[in-house]
Amino acid sequence: MQKAKRNMLHPEDGKHYFELFLPLLSFADQDTPILLGNLMDMKRRANIVWRDPSLIDGFIQDMDSKELERPLTEEDRQILRSWKRFRTGAFYVVSHEASGTFLVSKSKEVYRIKGLQSPMEELFPNPPVLVETTLLPWKDLLIADGIYTLDTIQNPEKVRDTLQALCRQAVMNDTVISSI
Repeated sequence: MQKAKRNMLHPEDGKHYFELFLPLLSFADQDTPILLGNLMDMKRRANIVWRDPSLIDGFIQDMDSKELERPLTEEDRQILRSWKRFRTGAFYVVSHEASGTFLVSKSKEVYRIKGLQSPMEELFPNPPVLVETTLLPWKDLLIADGIYTLDTIQNPEKVRDTLQALCRQAVMNDTVISSI
């Protein structure tokens, strides 16, 4: 269990992430109330933001113009602005290590991410798994936005060997991407 706890954000950071992300999703489509727990609604709203990252600036301005119980801090603004460096696409979940979960993009870039509020190995216990998601910077780490769409992998045993070799090579060459 100790290994798993290292493969996720500190609980306060996980909570902080959702305190920023959920209102951003709500801002993306202000005409309809957000359906918390509805993956399709959350994905639709996230796609609105990722198609037009300038919405992040609009969200910050909107939040700054309101009298809020918890106004945005400068750190919040920096985190939100950093999300404009997102990477959306298909990623293979390859393996789980204490330092993070290894993902490989279709273009063979190797990423190391942390889980948001639970270890990634709880979400994807049997890699390889092909997921559609969005990678985001979180301070000096890399996370996924928490919205995953699963896809099927043809011949997972063969793919596993290839992906693991790519990850080993990236670790040896120090080319693992752990921040964007």
